[in-house]
Amino acid sequence: MRGSIDTGRKSSRWPLTSLDCLRVYAGWQTHRAEELVVTEGAWMDLEQDLRTVSDEMLRALEQLQRLETAKRSAAPGTPRFLKLAREVEKLAAMVFAQTSVQQSLAEQTHSATRAGADIAPIEEIAVARDLSVILAEWRDAERRLAATDMETAEHAKAAGDVRRLRDEYHRAYRAQSIDRS
Repeated sequence: MRGSIDTGRKSSRWPLTSLDCLRVYAGWQTHRAEELVVTEGAWMDLEQDLRTVSDEMLRALEQLQRLETAKRSAAPGTPRFLKLAREVEKLAAMVFAQTSVQQSLAEQTHSATRAGADIAPIEEIAVARDLSVILAEWRDAERRLAATDMETAEHAKAAGDVRRLRDEYHRAYRAQSIDRS
């Protein structure tokens, strides 16, 4: 049975997307890691949350770089330049919100290690997700991609999510197929 971190809230899950980071930023910034009680197996969930949030940050930074590169090639003063500048600003705000979530997780890892948890470095943490969850997110990303205008932060994010989820699904499917043989 997997443990959880008792935060005194209904759910101890951290946000998994940039938009979730923005929605809960105000609530999490006042939550102190010292108040958390680490229970058996909680660091396994914490490790997965660290991996998820870190992966999301890297994807957002890659998307921010793509948008900024596109803006650099646009003529200043044009509607395209202005639109790209707005999209860069929106995505940068999402990245900023994610830094607060990462700080909260860092404080929680500090508390967990003081309580005896052995938490692996983020790059060593395996991503363990169910195929049906990956597939549902992939389909959602495809719908978001089709519904957004090109050269927007939402389109760049959706395109990145489609690529990432397609690759994740294929890796997970192959791993599952190997496990069954």
